[in-house]
Amino acid sequence: MKTWITIAGIECAACSEEIEAELLATHTVEDVFNGLHKKILFVHLKKGVTKEIFLNSMSRIPVMLN
Repeated sequence: MKTWITIAGIECAACSEEIEAELLATHTVEDVFNGLHKKILFVHLKKGVTKEIFLNSMSRIPVMLN
């Protein structure tokens, strides 16, 4: 399943996909999403952005994973 995560700093699409595959090999999509959701959601909610807009925008914003 495509997560639509952009890994910042990885310019090569093949490398980014390889890292994404490795990430998903050790974490479920739900784990990845829940981790991002907890780190980012409060920023959007404080600015008055609805949950639907936030979820729709997840596919368009680059996210740095540690």
